[in-house]
Amino acid sequence: MVFFGDICFKLYFWPFLSHFVNNKGFLCPYNRPLTPFPIITLPPGVILTPKPTLPTTPTTVACPTFPVVCLPNGVAPDPRCPCIDPRRGVAVEGTASYNSSSTNGKLVIGNQGGTSSVPLLQTGPVASNDGLVFQKLSEPSPPAASFRSECGISVASTTRLVGGIETIKGKYPWLTALGYKTPSIRFLCSGTLGYKTPSIRFLCSGSLITNKHVLTSAHCITNNLSFVRLGAHNLSTVEPGSLDVSISQSISHEEFDLKSTMNDIAIIVLDKSVRFTDRISTICLPTEPDLQQDFIGYSPFVAGWGAVQYQGPTSNVLQEIQVPVVSLAQCMESYKKVYKTIKFNDRFICAGNGLNDACQGDSGGPLMFPRRNRGSTRFYVIGIVSFGYECSKAGFPGVYTRVTSYLPWIQSKIY
Repeated sequence: MVFFGDICFKLYFWPFLSHFVNNKGFLCPYNRPLTPFPIITLPPGVILTPKPTLPTTPTTVACPTFPVVCLPNGVAPDPRCPCIDPRRGVAVEGTASYNSSSTNGKLVIGNQGGTSSVPLLQTGPVASNDGLVFQKLSEPSPPAASFRSECGISVASTTRLVGGIETIKGKYPWLTALGYKTPSIRFLCSGTLGYKTPSIRFLCSGSLITNKHVLTSAHCITNNLSFVRLGAHNLSTVEPGSLDVSISQSISHEEFDLKSTMNDIAIIVLDKSVRFTDRISTICLPTEPDLQQDFIGYSPFVAGWGAVQYQGPTSNVLQEIQVPVVSLAQCMESYKKVYKTIKFNDRFICAGNGLNDACQGDSGGPLMFPRRNRGSTRFYVIGIVSFGYECSKAGFPGVYTRVTSYLPWIQSKIY
């Protein structure tokens, strides 16, 4: 709650303001590609050193005369035959050897008696003499971030209940808690000099989207933001499996505007890449089918450690609810009565029904949309908790930043 003279605006926003206005009842807000490898350009006549021939198998084994692509974990489909692992650009141990040389400006690759040749000096994708296509690159360019192919998968598969219940540990392994250090304070009381030591408060949430990037709200980025806690369930204690990681950089959207609440999105860069576990994983970013989806009629999930009621205490344990998505027209009609500067457009998602809602302390957390595909369920982050009017107030759904509107911006910051 932000006060201006005798006027009270109940916009749950800006966690760091709570350090200054607690005496007036303010609470914190509720607020890939695989690395390619180059074909080396060699002068005509220069011979590459052949790779040692790998152990052979009995002559009865008939391996394909073309390179077989390895399975995702690098294992050959047939252990008796070699395969190419495109992630490493090398052959996995098998029965064949690969010899290459430069002849008349061409790269020649031999595979069990057959050869493929391709001009070295030609730019772009080129076809060999036997139909194989090669891509010539200047240098390998490793990706800046690592995505997990199993994004959005929850280790817990129990039935979800609606109404702000405690989640099962590890249910949303991409949920992160943002830790803020309150400054030390010196004060004079009855002639005695006192000193208040710094403390840690968790005021916002975020979503792990790569092994070193967290998606959150721009209004959660303050000078007091110190670290990110991953794999947490109960914030009142340091749990086994949880991890506190310092922050290397915080990137708020360049056009974030407080008055209109537009572009309330940010990315936190961790100072080290984290190792994925059952308690620490990533949520999926939206896909192509989501770009034009309004999600009206669906009830995605919200989880966080925010207040369980308006102006109430925050929760130590992770809570979850389902919130129905409503139309922007309905949002605009409600909020224009209380917020004159907010202009709603398709970069917002509104969700809530007056019974369930995000609240103070949930800011930056994900609006999660589950999708069933081929026998498994994955969660996609379609929104980021931004602001609202009180909590669960009838006629005032919570407002979320629409992630699909910012996919190009997100991708530009994590690569």
